[in-house]
Amino acid sequence: SSGFNWISYEKHYNYILIKQSMTWENAQNYCRTHHIDLATVQSNENWTRLQEAADEKLFSGFAWIGLYNDINGWRWSYNEESLMFKSWAPGQPENYGYGQECVGILPKGAWHDFYCTDIQYFVCYDVQFRA
Repeated sequence: SSGFNWISYEKHYNYILIKQSMTWENAQNYCRTHHIDLATVQSNENWTRLQEAADEKLFSGFAWIGLYNDINGWRWSYNEESLMFKSWAPGQPENYGYGQECVGILPKGAWHDFYCTDIQYFVCYDVQFRA
């Protein structure tokens, strides 16, 4: 035998609501400095955990997550991962006036596109690996 033991590690996403108001880009810089990046949501389990962390009582308006739109479509801030899971609010993304290229979560939980220069709370994330 080769002597290798393969252990599968599960990635657990921990989401942290940061109660400081920033533009999307400044929030991205903050998350990349103190955590991994702005929140990435690639599964229903991720989404449930994010909603628990960003409880609607903790913020008003909306809170930034790591989703943004560039010439190639919607992608996540971290590694420019493409969108595998979606939770848009009805009628979203609307890209109103072709300027709403960054995504926040509403207190009731759905995603909404906003102007990246809006100043809001935001959600960062870390990853733990568990065998």
